[in-house]
Amino acid sequence: MVTVGRHDNIISLIGACTIEGPLCIVMEYAPNGCLKDWLKSSSVHANAKPVYGNQAGSKSVPQIPIEQLIQFGIDVANGMSHLAAMQCIHRDLAARNILLGDNMVAKISDLGLSRDIYEDNDYTRSTKGRLPLRWMAYESLFYNVYTTQSDVWSFGVLLWEIMTMGKRPYDRMSGQEMMAMIEDGGRLEDPRGCPGEIYKLMTSCWMALPEERPTFPDLRTSLQRILQDFQPYASLLKQ
Repeated sequence: MVTVGRHDNIISLIGACTIEGPLCIVMEYAPNGCLKDWLKSSSVHANAKPVYGNQAGSKSVPQIPIEQLIQFGIDVANGMSHLAAMQCIHRDLAARNILLGDNMVAKISDLGLSRDIYEDNDYTRSTKGRLPLRWMAYESLFYNVYTTQSDVWSFGVLLWEIMTMGKRPYDRMSGQEMMAMIEDGGRLEDPRGCPGEIYKLMTSCWMALPEERPTFPDLRTSLQRILQDFQPYASLLKQ
């Protein structure tokens, strides 16, 4: 984290005590908690404001303005662009590892699969320990290869989490069933009410060949464009 430095979309290391006793670190405080919990809580305590307002006739489940959901994706893509430029691989990019700071700014945390994964049901036991199989890229699952482009795959799954308001990927499948489906070319389904441009962006992250996936700067630019397309329509709905 010292190497990565400070960034608006990455949780900052404030200090550490390494001289006596257990290692203690002081991290930046994120007052709005983790993204996964916020999404799930918001889907339960939603207000009456329609979300995907430009999707005529859509029966959307979440009730959070889509501009906010897209902005989460932009924030994460921005932070991951910085990590990629620093040649840092996250290896565990998921909604549970995104914290929400002031003004709901999304910040990447838990760099390098550093959290205590033994207490979390999202991690599956394997001969290599416990791994976040449902977020792992094709080459990570089958060849134990991790690169920035495998983080891009995980980002696509994170986008899916955002658009489903915190649902668990491949929820009705075991880890083995999920891996078999991915090996056969299957991917996560289109979330109900999700704009087509965003699902298309997700699927581009899940190309089997890493070099065919977009980069994080590409993803940030695409999401910014999609957000701009939604904002004029949202303004009309408020009139």
